[in-house]
Amino acid sequence: MLYFRIINDQLTAVANELTDDQHQDPTWTTRHDIASYEQAQKMAEQATAVYGETFVAIDNGTSRWPRFDVQALPKVGDKVSYAFNGDYYPDGEVTKITGKDHRIITTSSGRRYFRNRLTGTWLQGKMWYLVPGHIQRWNPEF
Repeated sequence: MLYFRIINDQLTAVANELTDDQHQDPTWTTRHDIASYEQAQKMAEQATAVYGETFVAIDNGTSRWPRFDVQALPKVGDKVSYAFNGDYYPDGEVTKITGKDHRIITTSSGRRYFRNRLTGTWLQGKMWYLVPGHIQRWNPEF
C-alpha cells in the first residue's frame, strides 16, 4: 500500500512505509481516504509528475473497499510472472505497455495481459494474473 503526503491540495511525497512520527502527521493519507476516481486520477498525475514513474488511478468497483486507489505501473524491463490459485510461473520481462489507460502489457515471452476494467490487475484470459518478480512456486495443497 502506498502513502501520499498532500499539502494544500498538492501531492508532495509518496512512500511505501511510514515512520511512527509520519503516522501521526495528518498530511499523510492512504487509499482509504480517496473519495472518488477523479481524486485518484489527480493524485496519480501529481505522483507521476513528482517522481517520473508512471502511477495509475484504480477503481475496483462498488462492491470493493477501498474502492479507489493509486498504484505504480509496471515498467518496461520489470521481471514478471503469471499466477493463479497459488501457482506462479516466470514470464520474462515487460517489453511493452500500450493502449488507453495502459490497457495492454506485453512480456518478452509474447504473452499479452489486459487490464481488467480500471482495476489494478492485468489478466491473460480470465485466469492468469500478472504479478511482479520472477516466481516459480506451486500451491502445495494440490
